[in-house]
Amino acid sequence: MTAENIAIWQPDPDGTGKPSLVRYTYRVLRCLTASLSKEFAKTHFAVFLTVTPVEEVESIGWMLIAIDYEGDQEETRNFNNKIVGQDIPVVESQRPELLPLDLQSELHLKSDRMSIAYRKWLKQLGVSLGTS
Repeated sequence: MTAENIAIWQPDPDGTGKPSLVRYTYRVLRCLTASLSKEFAKTHFAVFLTVTPVEEVESIGWMLIAIDYEGDQEETRNFNNKIVGQDIPVVESQRPELLPLDLQSELHLKSDRMSIAYRKWLKQLGVSLGTS
């Protein structure tokens, strides 16, 4: 599954404090594995994410980040760690803990199309472990 050319205005897409229009591409590569890339101002940023289920409500997320813009590597690493650090408590506090594969249990918007397709696919595969 792919959603591409998603344009979003970001006030600070790379930690330099300079706003930019960013274009995202999201891909589901296989069950529990996805990638995203963003492009802006001659810059490419890509994230590969895969999940290893441990127990029904516990998983380990593995992330690989690639960036092709110049700048201080330590500052770039700190900025990306800050962003991921902000995401972790949000993801861990989401309720319900398990991803609802029953689409009637939530209200969906047009922007949820890829998520809906992914959930339908997981349900068809019979996947339940790793949806936390």
